[in-house]
Amino acid sequence: VLLAASVWDASACNSMTIAYQSDSSGFVSLLGYAIIVYGFASDVLIFNEKLVALQLLGALLIFTATFVVAVFKLCEAKKQRL
Repeated sequence: VLLAASVWDASACNSMTIAYQSDSSGFVSLLGYAIIVYGFASDVLIFNEKLVALQLLGALLIFTATFVVAVFKLCEAKKQRL
């Protein structure tokens, strides 16, 4: 399990490096906020933590704001290309 986690983490680091080289760093760093959702999922699935509704609401609020900003940036970039 530890080897699989290490390989997964190394591939994630390499993917982020390639993403930073390929696109603007602002958009790539926005996608980094998605890790909050994965953090809560791992707390529930791996560590059997109980989620409080306020924690879940906060995580969903951050994820929603990040998603909206990312979509807005993509739309603006597409408009500038035309």
